[in-house]
Amino acid sequence: MPLVLAMLGAALSACMNTADASNISATSNVYVPGNPLQDHRIHRQITARLDEEPFFVTVNGNIYGFGSDNEAVPLVSVIGLWTYKLEDIDDGPNYISRRVYCGSFGRFGTEEILESYRNPITGQKVTVRKSQLENPDFFNTITPYGTFGIGKFSQVRVFPTDIERVPLRETRIVGREIRLIEERYNQELREGTEPWYEELSWTADLRDLVDGSNAFVPSSRLINVSQDASIRDWLHVDTDHTFITLHASGRKLASVDAIPANILGYVQENCPAHLDGTVWNKF
Repeated sequence: MPLVLAMLGAALSACMNTADASNISATSNVYVPGNPLQDHRIHRQITARLDEEPFFVTVNGNIYGFGSDNEAVPLVSVIGLWTYKLEDIDDGPNYISRRVYCGSFGRFGTEEILESYRNPITGQKVTVRKSQLENPDFFNTITPYGTFGIGKFSQVRVFPTDIERVPLRETRIVGREIRLIEERYNQELREGTEPWYEELSWTADLRDLVDGSNAFVPSSRLINVSQDASIRDWLHVDTDHTFITLHASGRKLASVDAIPANILGYVQENCPAHLDGTVWNKF
C-alpha cells in the first residue's frame, strides 16, 4: 500500500526513481503526497542512506517493568549499537536492509554497563545478559509499497503468505524539518515469537534531503524509540509483572569515528567485526 506523506509546509518535488535530485526545491516546489517512488526515496534518506555503505544507529535508554497495578518499575538501562548494510536490488528502487546488533544493559538512568543487578521487584541478584544479533535470516526487503521482513527472526506486522510489513504511520513537514514515524509490531503471533510493538521517530533537515549529492542524511534530532514487549526471562521478575517498556533515543551515524566513546569501546571489545565490516562475510 502507498506510503502517505502529509504536507504541512515547504516541501519537495523530484523524480525519485533516480539518484539525481537536482531539480528538487525546498522553497518553490510543492511535494505531492502519495507518490510511492517519492515516498520511498524520502523514507530511505531519513532512515538509512542512498548508497550501500554501512551506517550505524546508537541506542541509549531505560527499561521499565509493568504488572497488574500498571505502575512502572525501573529495571535497567540499555546501551547498544545497530550496524546496517543495504543492498540494492537490480539498481533499485527496491533494496534489502540487513542489520546486526551489539549491546548490553546497565544501571537504570545511566550508561554504566553492569555484570549483574539487584532486581527491585524480587530482590534477586540477576546476571545481566549481553545482547548480540548476527543472523543472515534477519533482514527486510524495502519497496515503494511497504517494508517486508522475510525470515524466522522478523518481528513485525504479519500479512498473508507469511510476508511481514513495517507500515509508515505518519510523516510531517514543519518548516525546514521533516519528521517520520514508523511502527513495527506482531499482528498475529507465530510459534516461537513474543508479543512485541515498537515505534520509531526520525527527523531530518529538508535542505539535506534536496541536495542530490548527499548519500547520507544525518538525523537533525535524536531518534526516539518506544517499545513494548513481553517480559524477558533473564530479568527474573515475578509472575505479576508481564511486560516491559523501553524508552530510548539514538543517532544515525555515517562512520565509526562518530560513535560515542562508551558505545564504541563496548563494541570494540565484544563485537569488533561489526566495526571493521567482516561481520557481513556471514551474510
